[in-house]
Amino acid sequence: MPAISVLLPLPIGPLTYWAPDGDPTAGRAVVVPFQGRLRVGVALGSAAPREAQAALIYLGEAPWLGQPELDFILAAAEELFCPPGLVFQEFFPYFEPTLEHKVRLSCDSGPFTPAEAWDPEVLASLRQAGLLAEQIGEHRPKGKLILADLGAAHGSEEQTVVERLTALGFAESQAELTRATGVKPRVIKQMLAAGILTYGEPPEPPPGPAPALDQRLEPLPATPA
Repeated sequence: MPAISVLLPLPIGPLTYWAPDGDPTAGRAVVVPFQGRLRVGVALGSAAPREAQAALIYLGEAPWLGQPELDFILAAAEELFCPPGLVFQEFFPYFEPTLEHKVRLSCDSGPFTPAEAWDPEVLASLRQAGLLAEQIGEHRPKGKLILADLGAAHGSEEQTVVERLTALGFAESQAELTRATGVKPRVIKQMLAAGILTYGEPPEPPPGPAPALDQRLEPLPATPA
């Protein structure tokens, strides 16, 4: 099983985890267990195999951060003599999403239940023993993704999102909007946090123009001679 290096938005250095299923492209968001809870970090690439915990799942298909952004984090940490995770936390504060996490015993065919109802230490022990089935995904608020404050958009990427979403009217999800605009997922998250985007019901389209009245005059019926 390959290992990957994962950077969490915490004042620490990269950690090594066994890679989950999927393409281990650097920059992808990955869910990992850390100190009794689940955290979302960014994959930095392959790592030397060593004794480690298993990462659980990648979030989304596209990388959330590009290689230039990863290089910036590592270079800034070296320049500032601080942990890379601290730079990550400071410069990308909106990276880590809220998760929806449900679990059940692997031998159980019943419904999954919210992980919050379980003791974290019990979950960690069951996971380590391979006795835990988990459903993990990014929390999605109800409603469509719509524009909230057009005047708050700054930068070319945000303007691209505004223009595309104006044309679309709404998007079903952050992933859909990411694919439609070609921007990194972090741009969408930053715009949500800044209030440029929000979740809600899209406004009704304005009524179209009233049909023009036919001004043509009908000919008078012919009168008998």
